[in-house]
Amino acid sequence: MCKLAQRKKKFKILLLDWHEENNRQFPWREENRSAYDILIAEIMLRRTTADQVNKLYEKFLEQYPNPKSLAEGKREKIAKFFKPLGLRHQRAKQLIKLGNTIIKNYNFKIPKEKKELLKLPGVGEYTADAVRSFTWGYKVPIIDGNVRRVMSSYFKIETDSYIKNVIMDMMEGENPRKFNFAMLDFGALICGPRKHRCKETKLKELCYICKD
Repeated sequence: MCKLAQRKKKFKILLLDWHEENNRQFPWREENRSAYDILIAEIMLRRTTADQVNKLYEKFLEQYPNPKSLAEGKREKIAKFFKPLGLRHQRAKQLIKLGNTIIKNYNFKIPKEKKELLKLPGVGEYTADAVRSFTWGYKVPIIDGNVRRVMSSYFKIETDSYIKNVIMDMMEGENPRKFNFAMLDFGALICGPRKHRCKETKLKELCYICKD
């Protein structure tokens, strides 16, 4: 077994073991959430913290539980929900447009195909992959700044294409949804942009930064 293969195997075991005790609990992570619910969460999570979104998420879905209610929503009223998160008018305009597009082009349903998801207003690569993984369990890595930081610290790789290949290998035989959550949580809680806390975990022996 080559050195990289050994590292991937050990990292995967330790990561999932860590996540059993440290997984973050948010309403949008609950089992059987609809694609709409998850899409709304991903849009709300942009440029803000999960804790901030957690305060507003359920209330928003109570008011706008489906694409129809979103399309018929008033821009100013939707914007009020987003005041604590920032970019409220931009988000409100985008969400109303999103609701209308889903109704008009996709018969009220969120499409499963990535190329169709990317046609939705405000949906890019990250959001499309997140919706597919978290809703339907597609084996696709979710790569954000946190995940890039983890892969740089533990594998010394930084290009998204290489990161994707390595994570795909580690996902083999695992629940892709849970593996993505583990990577995101570890990056957010341990492998932070300002402070690395891996010395508090069993993964410390694999971290290049902590060794340097």
